[in-house]
Amino acid sequence: MGLNRTGIDQFQLRLPSGLRDRIKAAADASGRSMNSEIVRLLEDAFGDVGYDETLERYSVELQHLFRGAETTSVEKRLSDIEAKLDQMLAEKGKK
Repeated sequence: MGLNRTGIDQFQLRLPSGLRDRIKAAADASGRSMNSEIVRLLEDAFGDVGYDETLERYSVELQHLFRGAETTSVEKRLSDIEAKLDQMLAEKGKK
């Protein structure tokens, strides 16, 4: 395991046969990269990281997002990000 130049943890993952294709299909359907889809699934399973860490991840995601992505994919991902930020702000306001 190691950190890349943005300081994000990286590690190699071995997947059972057929799982990569299922992740790819889910990512395509949601307009996300496979990495973003895996992170979203893990966050759903284990709970979100802190507010600042989530904003940092979305910042990195946006940097990748505007590098030649299709308009519909961009709109879907921006909508997902906006909904997530709204949810986080609402939860933060309850504390």
